[in-house]
Amino acid sequence: MIRKSKMLFDYLFYRSYCFYKKFDDKDPLFMSVLVVSLFQLLSIILVFVLTNSIFKYVTEKSDLFIVKAVIVLLSLGLILLNYQLYKANKVFELSERWDKEDKIKRIKRGWFLSGLLLFPIVFVVCYSVFK
Repeated sequence: MIRKSKMLFDYLFYRSYCFYKKFDDKDPLFMSVLVVSLFQLLSIILVFVLTNSIFKYVTEKSDLFIVKAVIVLLSLGLILLNYQLYKANKVFELSERWDKEDKIKRIKRGWFLSGLLLFPIVFVVCYSVFK
């Protein structure tokens, strides 16, 4: 399970790196790290929303402030961790793995990644609206 999620994050990083590199971004490495960290943070928030809806452990505004502080610290930690994991040498390794990917596979995986990125956002927004 951990290996598959690591491969998912690697593939998300590689695809976003290629996207930002194609449009001549100044630092595609950092932007790709932000995309991966955002996905990881959204997944953690999704788990938090689901568990909070079941167990109702955040009820007061003071608890909400603590949760916001934890989310900010967690996002900074994820950015630093992912930046260390995906340095320039990792980009070369990932390009060797997925550069010669079949076009149809690349399109299917791209749609899958788009759905994975949108799912936590849509779920949390819908939950907030219909709560």
